[in-house]
This record gives sequence, structure tokens and C-alpha cells, in this order.
Amino acid sequence: MEKDIQELRKQLARCATAFRREADYDYISARASFRMAFPQQFLWAGSQAVEKYLKAILLLNERSAKYKELPSSMMSKKERKDLEFKSHNLFELYNAVQRIDYLNFDISESEHFLKAIQRGADRYLVQDSGVCFDFLQKLDNLIWDIRRYCRSIPFKERYDGELESIVFEMNDLSLKQNKAFFSIPAAENGELEKIISGKNNLRR
Repeated sequence: MEKDIQELRKQLARCATAFRREADYDYISARASFRMAFPQQFLWAGSQAVEKYLKAILLLNERSAKYKELPSSMMSKKERKDLEFKSHNLFELYNAVQRIDYLNFDISESEHFLKAIQRGADRYLVQDSGVCFDFLQKLDNLIWDIRRYCRSIPFKERYDGELESIVFEMNDLSLKQNKAFFSIPAAENGELEKIISGKNNLRR
């Protein structure tokens, strides 16, 4: 049983790392789209980045990125469709992360922009969506506020000193004020950090 649990946790960690890596790529795509004056692509890529970062946080903390506990075989067609919709809803994911009490998850400074991203990422172009001159800076702030919680959490004992240390780093006021100094540790394979340092061919 213990071996099965450890294997499941490894799978969760791999999946979370994949979500974070793809979110990093979406974030870069969003920034490029903004500079090329592609507003819809900017909003779409930005929303995809936020969604995947939030899902990474949930998985790293052994939480489901979905919102119904019933197995798919026990759901009606409408319930399965509703589950699929909710799994892409940024505020459903945001609220799920907020319920992880020990994280002290706080993106209050950027919460208003989360609504703009959610509203603007309209895949069917049903509603008009505009992009203001300061949206790139707001996206940078939102991504930083969320991504700093994409850290590997110790599985052994939730409230030991190691967990307290990681949570303290996530909520460090000095890093909030100097966001450029934050980075995910090399041992946790942050893709964005690799790109910035030149260790990833994407920057060449």
C-alpha cells in the first residue's frame, strides 16, 4: 500500500511539472502576442498559462484539478459536460487553490486582472475583448503571484519545518516587492528559469 501511494505521488509530481512547463510556454506566447499586437491570442495564451499554473498547484498539493468526486461512469452526460467546463474555469480553480489553508494563497493584488483574463479568453469570439496598454504588466504580476506557489511540497508531514520554510518563501514580503528576484529552485526544474538563464534552446 505504501509503495502504491509513493508511486501515485510521483505521478502527481510529474503531471504537475508538465502543467507548469506548458504554462511557462503559454506565458511566453502571451507576452509575444502582446508585443505583436495580437489581442485575442494574448488573452487566450494568458488564460491557458493561468489555468495550468493553478492546476499544477492543486496537483503538487495532492488536490484534484476537477470538481466532482463521482467517477465518470456514474455521471450523466450533462454532469460530464459540466465537469469539463468547470475544469477550464479559472475562478473554480482559483477557489480550489484558496481552500488549501496552509499555503496562505494570496493574489489579492492581481485578482481583478484574473477576471479580465477569464472574460477575454473567448474561444468562440462571442463577445468583444479589448486589451489595454498596461495589460502586459498586469499579466506579469498575475503570473508571478500564482507561479510562486508552483513549488514541490513535502509529502511526508504537511506541517513540519520543511513545509513551513517553503510556505514562508512563497509569501515572503521582500519577494513580493522585488518580484524579479523570485525563481523556482533548480532542483524543481522550472522551465522559465532555464529559458532566462539560456539553458534552454528557446532563447537562442
